[in-house]
Amino acid sequence: MTRGLEQSPTAMDSPEPKHDTTQSSRGGITWLCAAAGALLLTWQAVTMCRWIVRGHAEAITRYRDPEAISAIGARIFEVGFFTSTVVLTVIIARNAFRERRFTLDAMIALALLSASWLDPAFAFYKQIFLYSSQLINLRAWCGDMPGVLNPECGHMPEPLVVPLMYVNTLLGAMFIGWVIERLRPRMAHWTIWHTLLTTALIGSALDFAWEVLAINLDLWKYASFPDALAVPGLRGADRFPLTALFTCFAMSASVVVLRTHRDGIAKSFLPCGKKRRKASWVLTFVAVVGYIQAAVLISFAPAMLSAPYAGPWARYPAHIVNGMCDNNTTSSTPYPCPD
Repeated sequence: MTRGLEQSPTAMDSPEPKHDTTQSSRGGITWLCAAAGALLLTWQAVTMCRWIVRGHAEAITRYRDPEAISAIGARIFEVGFFTSTVVLTVIIARNAFRERRFTLDAMIALALLSASWLDPAFAFYKQIFLYSSQLINLRAWCGDMPGVLNPECGHMPEPLVVPLMYVNTLLGAMFIGWVIERLRPRMAHWTIWHTLLTTALIGSALDFAWEVLAINLDLWKYASFPDALAVPGLRGADRFPLTALFTCFAMSASVVVLRTHRDGIAKSFLPCGKKRRKASWVLTFVAVVGYIQAAVLISFAPAMLSAPYAGPWARYPAHIVNGMCDNNTTSSTPYPCPD
């Protein structure tokens, strides 16, 4: 499979077309995404600096339960994502070394890594998603985001495996691209709609499988989501919201489309011609960062919009609540759980 991913022009950077021009032609979408990237990177830098300076870069371990099955599950997830990230890094590095350039896949991987800083923004105005402190973590930096509306946002753990999950979106996109390359010859005319449908089917299936496992292992919970929008049979404490499938689809589709439809956005992003100055690659990278981070924010939207219609939290283990509110456990604070 790895060999197939490396050799597929969809799964890795395909050779650039020859151009007679010496300067790259930048479309408006490139500058728009670059502006978004610069703005989001600035917001990220300010947030992370405040988080570090205020002494909030510390682990939350008080409520860990080493005897619970979730402790074993946490180690399995961490090792699994670390291993897949190493494999992905080797594939990207080998291809970049062979082509002797900053490849599109390398840009996407770094953009996804950067986008992981937005993960706690899920709780920007309400604590709607809870991670277990059984996972190796640091205190969430969303409490230090300029303009944050949720005063409890920085009291929850942010697992260090999350950035690896984001980066592995690219590995999933490689697999989907590999499938698309084998489906294309069977279709008279392959369009972007076929790509989106294929991404939705495969991406949703993969996300559903590993997220339901994580939820049942008490590694995280979708606490503030209406059961009406949950998958039937997966409601209450172990609910799996349909909005999670949209989040997966939006993130995966943004990467798959960028990689498989090279005459579209990627053609506008990538510098071409004989004179490829470093400034051109910087602009391209910032544009890719803006594109990916904007896609992540869009993927969050349905979940954040549905959260106000959720009922009270279910009864969760202490390592899920982490003392943030009085949740009928050993925790007792002046802050009631969301209703």
